[in-house]
Amino acid sequence: MKFMNVCRGINLIVIKYGEIWLKSPAVKRKFENILIYNISKALESKNINLKNIFREESKIYINSDDEDKILPLLNKIFGIVSYAKVNLVEKNIEAIRKSAYEIYKKLSANLIKTFRITAHRSDKNFNMTSQEVAIDVGAFIVKMTGAKVKLNDPDININIAIEKERAYIFTHTYEGLGGLPIGCEGRIVCILKGRKEDLFNAFLCAKRGNFITFVSDKKDESSNKAFIQVFEEYYFCKDKLNLISLDEINKENL
Repeated sequence: MKFMNVCRGINLIVIKYGEIWLKSPAVKRKFENILIYNISKALESKNINLKNIFREESKIYINSDDEDKILPLLNKIFGIVSYAKVNLVEKNIEAIRKSAYEIYKKLSANLIKTFRITAHRSDKNFNMTSQEVAIDVGAFIVKMTGAKVKLNDPDININIAIEKERAYIFTHTYEGLGGLPIGCEGRIVCILKGRKEDLFNAFLCAKRGNFITFVSDKKDESSNKAFIQVFEEYYFCKDKLNLISLDEINKENL
């Protein structure tokens, strides 16, 4: 299901990823599917309503009525480089001007604030370049409000994206954890000895796309359980987080 430019006013969350870009087409598609699964798993674990999630133009798009609940959760999913809540607009300069102006008015609260327009046109069939869109929309806001353009550290930064299937506007980009989605690589065994660095090491291994199995020393059992509770908030994948005690391993080896 695609959301075309006729669906103006609909909010989407647009997700970008990094290292997956470097893979061959077949591996890239596989890793993208893993990331989509992990995102869906995370939303399901928090009982968040998901209307649709789809991949297009090397991005992942989420449609949901619970965007504000989703945004902080995406910061706990490995493989996501950045994400933004965006507003779809009709794919023509008049609609883009109007929507950007309305966003400026809302954010400025009727005060005169400096602003910047950043446009990116990936659809080369659109009849204006990225720079032309930015200049046109910026000039319209100046004409309507008397506001000043400030390219460095403006009060308001309005971003415009014009893609093959849609156009959208957003004002803030959130930074993700990066790395690879859990499940892209193999399994790592992490030994817990009650130290904070044990949890940090497991975090780095998960960031490289690995499933994690914890092995715990019984004498540090309480600390290790607390560490795992923290780690579970980042472990969204098809695997179940396991904790095995050293005693169990020793018994099996007898």
